[in-house]
Amino acid sequence: MKYKYVLSLLWLFFVVFIIRAQDGKIIGQVFDNTSKKPLDFANVALFTNQSKEPLQAILSDSEGKFILQNLPYGSFTLKVSFVGYESFETSVLVSKEKPTARVNKVVLKENAQQISEVQVVGQRSGVSFEIDKKVFNVDETALAQGSSTTDVLKNIPSVAVDLEGNVSLRNNSSVEIWINGKPSGLTDENRGQVLEQMPAETVEKIEVITNPSARFNPEGSAGIINIVLKEKNRGSYLASINSNIGYNESGAINGSFGGNYMYNGPKFDVQLNGSIRGGERKNASYNNRATLVAEDTISHLNQRSLSESDMFMGFMRGGVTYHIDKKNDIGLSGFGMLGDFSGNSTINYHSLDANRDTLETRDRLADNANNRMHYNVSLDYKHFFDKTNHELSSSIYYVRGNHNSFNAYNTSRFGNDGVYINDSKTYQEQQATRNMYNITWQADYFNKFTKDSKLESGLSFNYRNSLSEDRMYDSIFTTNSFVEDVDKYNRFTYVENIFSAYTTYSQKIQTFSFQLGLRAEQTMTEAKQHYRSYFSLFPSVFLSQSLPQNNELQINYTRRINRPRGWQLNDFVNRTDELNLSYGNPSLRPEFTNSFEFNYIKNWEQGHTFSTSLYYRATSDVIQRVSKLQNEIMETTYENITTSESAGAELILKNRLFANKLDLTSTINTYYYSLAGNDTYNIPSTENITWNARMNANIIIQRGFTTQLTAYYRAPQVKVQGRDEQVYGIDLGARKTFFKGALNVGVSVRNLLDSQRTTNITWGENFYQESASLYSGRSYRLTLTYNFGNMKNGGKEQLNKNNNGFS
Repeated sequence: MKYKYVLSLLWLFFVVFIIRAQDGKIIGQVFDNTSKKPLDFANVALFTNQSKEPLQAILSDSEGKFILQNLPYGSFTLKVSFVGYESFETSVLVSKEKPTARVNKVVLKENAQQISEVQVVGQRSGVSFEIDKKVFNVDETALAQGSSTTDVLKNIPSVAVDLEGNVSLRNNSSVEIWINGKPSGLTDENRGQVLEQMPAETVEKIEVITNPSARFNPEGSAGIINIVLKEKNRGSYLASINSNIGYNESGAINGSFGGNYMYNGPKFDVQLNGSIRGGERKNASYNNRATLVAEDTISHLNQRSLSESDMFMGFMRGGVTYHIDKKNDIGLSGFGMLGDFSGNSTINYHSLDANRDTLETRDRLADNANNRMHYNVSLDYKHFFDKTNHELSSSIYYVRGNHNSFNAYNTSRFGNDGVYINDSKTYQEQQATRNMYNITWQADYFNKFTKDSKLESGLSFNYRNSLSEDRMYDSIFTTNSFVEDVDKYNRFTYVENIFSAYTTYSQKIQTFSFQLGLRAEQTMTEAKQHYRSYFSLFPSVFLSQSLPQNNELQINYTRRINRPRGWQLNDFVNRTDELNLSYGNPSLRPEFTNSFEFNYIKNWEQGHTFSTSLYYRATSDVIQRVSKLQNEIMETTYENITTSESAGAELILKNRLFANKLDLTSTINTYYYSLAGNDTYNIPSTENITWNARMNANIIIQRGFTTQLTAYYRAPQVKVQGRDEQVYGIDLGARKTFFKGALNVGVSVRNLLDSQRTTNITWGENFYQESASLYSGRSYRLTLTYNFGNMKNGGKEQLNKNNNGFS
């Protein structure tokens, strides 16, 4: 099978763990002279005395640190530069007696003249590890070019995104999506569409927080995925325009055009971004069901579905920060998106008896039109006290979303001889409006008493309000008039108020560190006259022990909550498929999870990192989709089924190989899941052991020419009333720069093996069903980006040995 080749490729890269390296290393850290803070993305290049081309070149990481490794012994010239700063140059000696040369502190000063950057031949690391999160840098990856944020998330280890845009983390869909460190207000009703509308070019990095501390909102038992958008450049201003066109093998064409502008000045920072996207989408699916009595099959229903849709989307983002003085900043930012979607689908039903002889067939044609709007506005204030690392901040943000939809259904029935059944044709129209808004106020206090201790505390209030209305109109073929079916009218309201307070304290004692936290929340909700009010405490404990030779152990505990929202609560009946209905349950209770993690991290100065996480989660009042067959109609809803336990091990290998020309991140996640049974739905207790793996390889072919390969595999996994079958695939991308980086050209191929599909097996007391959704074949994309700007007013590269210092 094809997946065996994927597995072989994955295990090949797992074997490439540590290669023999030369002895020489140069280690250092870059700082901004004015702010005294580390300077990330600085160009670090190493030259031999006879060469004009760098022997090695990399970018400093998020902490300003850099490591040049696998070096021969000898004398070198080290050059560090950044656009808008005076360059730094010094001589460095690497010898057998002293194989590691340390340039502990490189300080760069701003320069009013243009700096022509050293062309780097290295690359920024694709992943970094922090005490409470993993950070995946995606802004320069080849596969991010011209794609959506949904596509970016598909390439993040342990994150999965299905055809409908549902996001899960470590096989758990109870995950929160944040944007720039704040709750996005997205629910399962709109999350997939909004992430699809957000261009990947606006994303700098993805932070995965699997066990957030009490400082964070406790929502989401699986954790938080924080999407960090690009905000600052280091020069005066930077602008770019980009365009892309894509094609997939189903015949669908799509494309986009956008622009970006960033300005950083002494009093103001400004950033603007806008784009438009349009295109087509084609999908296919099937569903085969058998109706049972005891162990006997009494009938079959086979369905085939084809759908096509056109979309046009606009995205706009902007923000301005005013530096009032050295102690006070105030900022206003926001983003918004609009989308129009229209399409049609055809569902063919084939009803058969126990001997698979045709009883009747049915065709259901659907036309739909949807428009969607979503925006977020944030006002932020920050005060810096006289003491460094002592600050008070406050923010208020407002999220609003609107969605209007129209669906028309035309159904015809035919006998077993294929002849139309008289007066069987029906029309239906369904109109829906959904409106939501979310207001959040938050105040945070931060005080780092010493270099080894700090206190964080805060207050917040969150108000959420949503309203949806659905109307259904029916008509028989013999009349042209539509009559509203008042029995199917649905009005759903949801109101939520959450009051929160938290405190965390962190201390480092020699090689041992700890963080203790507690969050208290009072929640009041109303879901269609179902009222709830409850008080909850969410403690967190983080312990860390540093060991010799760059080893570190971490253990942590948190309590989490998953409040039902959106489609899970809304009892609106989705009638797109008249024989497969779905609706929410307004009486759902929240899930509570106790989560434990044990982490081990090992770093090598050669640029290799090994991380392993062992985790355990125990959840009560588990919310699951459940199905029941009644009168040949499958009804699916949500219920608090029972309790669950899950445990797993996540292994991550990060390798910097071949003089930093290959950045390789390999992940394997294996986990155990058990679910207690439920007598009401005749669900027995289930348990499952499964795994998934992913490999991301970023390769530098030559200066300015990078490629990326992503391969992944997810083994079959058990769920309530069934299982999900395996998923695997390979994506490829390449990126080339021209004209000293002004022009970037990217190409990508997704779903290279044409293997992407989701197949589900579901069973119950009186049915057995197999269904699958198919992607649109391989997709190809070409992206062009042109960068320009006034990076500190032009001029030649300034190499200054005297006005920069290191210690």
